[in-house]
Amino acid sequence: MPSNAEDLYQYMERTFPNHAVDLVYEAGCCGFSAARYFLNLGWNVLVVNPSDVKRGDKERYQKTDGLDSKNLSNQLKSGVLKGVLFPVKSTNNLLS
Repeated sequence: MPSNAEDLYQYMERTFPNHAVDLVYEAGCCGFSAARYFLNLGWNVLVVNPSDVKRGDKERYQKTDGLDSKNLSNQLKSGVLKGVLFPVKSTNNLLS
């Protein structure tokens, strides 16, 4: 699947309509625009620091998107991941 927030949203809507979605991804060069996009959809979003993600031997020596995804998913399910704080754009235009 392309790395495009709208494509993922469309896939989830077609495949799993009316389901709650929990999303986790490692912070990186993409910034936080995807996290903000999915938060606005009402999804549960967790952005983690890649160095804080525990990896087994297989993940250390064999890096693939599939292995990374499975590892993140399993750790999200078990509740061991800690997210990073990221700026959320304010809808208020308050000036002091």
